[in-house]
Amino acid sequence: MNTNLHVLMISGDPAILEEESAVSQRLSVYACLCARLDVLMCTRTGEGERTSGNLYVRGVLCKSILGFYRAITIGEGMLKPDLVTAQDPFFLGCVAWLIARHHHIPLEIQVHTDLFDPEFIRFSFGNRLRSFFARFILVRAGQVRVVSERIKQGIHKRSWGKDLCISVLPVPVTLTPPPMQKRGMGERLRILTVSRLTAEKDLTLALDAFALLYKEQPGATFVIVGEGPLRSALEVYAQRRGISSAVTFVGAQRDVTPYYRNADVYVSTARYEGYGLSLVEAALCGVPIVSTDVGVVRELRPSAVVPRDAQRIAGALRATLTPPHVPQTLALTIDESVHQIAENWRALSPFTSTTPARTPFFFLLKYVISGGMATAVNLSFLFILTEFFSIWYVFSAGFAYAAASVVSFTLQKFWTFRNATLMRIRSQFAFYVMLGTFNMVLNSVLIYLVVESTGVYYLVAQIGIGLLIAFWSLFFYRILFANR
Repeated sequence: MNTNLHVLMISGDPAILEEESAVSQRLSVYACLCARLDVLMCTRTGEGERTSGNLYVRGVLCKSILGFYRAITIGEGMLKPDLVTAQDPFFLGCVAWLIARHHHIPLEIQVHTDLFDPEFIRFSFGNRLRSFFARFILVRAGQVRVVSERIKQGIHKRSWGKDLCISVLPVPVTLTPPPMQKRGMGERLRILTVSRLTAEKDLTLALDAFALLYKEQPGATFVIVGEGPLRSALEVYAQRRGISSAVTFVGAQRDVTPYYRNADVYVSTARYEGYGLSLVEAALCGVPIVSTDVGVVRELRPSAVVPRDAQRIAGALRATLTPPHVPQTLALTIDESVHQIAENWRALSPFTSTTPARTPFFFLLKYVISGGMATAVNLSFLFILTEFFSIWYVFSAGFAYAAASVVSFTLQKFWTFRNATLMRIRSQFAFYVMLGTFNMVLNSVLIYLVVESTGVYYLVAQIGIGLLIAFWSLFFYRILFANR
């Protein structure tokens, strides 16, 4: 199946540069859908290039705002694609949106996290910012692809998300389930979790629950499969709880099937999940599930959905549990996933632009607001420097105008004139600085002449002069920020 589309994918997974990695092999499958698949990889770890058939991978080091700028300019300089897809609605989504605006092509945003789950938002200030920023990006996408019905409903509940085009595409399953077997619930209870060892997975809660269970069933064992920054801390915590002899950290494993085969019950204590692939894998292997209410767990008809309480979780682990059920919609193969992705891209490609039409009224309104923001900065700096630092008002006016120019350039270019391209930003800024320097000199001369000759209060004089320069500058801005 080939869509004959040229697709640009924005990714943050450095494993793409490794030809033998699972994500690299998956990209090779996606490349079969396209006439050409370009992948722009933005990471903090490394950069490089790789080509395989019609798959072209370019890695960009993004450790600062300069890396962000470089990623966008590289994307804008690539051969124009038919659509852009990004693997998250945050940093990668912003890069994809700006590139899509530059080329006037459709934008697809993928969402793998339950962005608007209260647990996600409360977890950290960074998550609050991510949820807020995701709203800005999602409403600008021609299509949103999510991994679960839970995420779709979470977005559609928002007033701004009701009209978004959202498709649900679960994570494909690559695990081959072992034959079903009868699982014991006796003294030798074997508990399993497969998880990244990070804060949001809250494995300390799982260890607390196991410690309570272990007091009653000293033959019970707990195997934790996965790696992460909290491994050492969790190992120490298990020692403190006196259960280190019964808890085994086995690290990341390529094949987790043997661990599912040997488990009597699977436990998940995550604070939030977008999907929960390990939950689906455990269910496919017939392992009873005890889990907090996250991801797709309710669709699996789990043995027990538990609150975030160690006593309740331990009680559920002691109970007689039945195997979960996996609906066909979650047992998605890679081939079925690829087919759905191709259908999504075909549906998205007829859309021609992510940039809405601009009306004169709103254009002038935004120009006035942008100018008003710059004027507010100008007046604030002028007043503070003059009144509190006793700087002569002529010099204060120069400093204040310079600060206002930075604010004005940013708002006028990216918001008022919707000129999102970064390819010409250096020449634009150079011309803007020249115009701003001339305006700054003109501003200082005019405020001196007006104040000294008429005795008008300097703040009043600055307001009038600022309006005059604003209309004078509009003519040049229309040329400078024209979208070609």
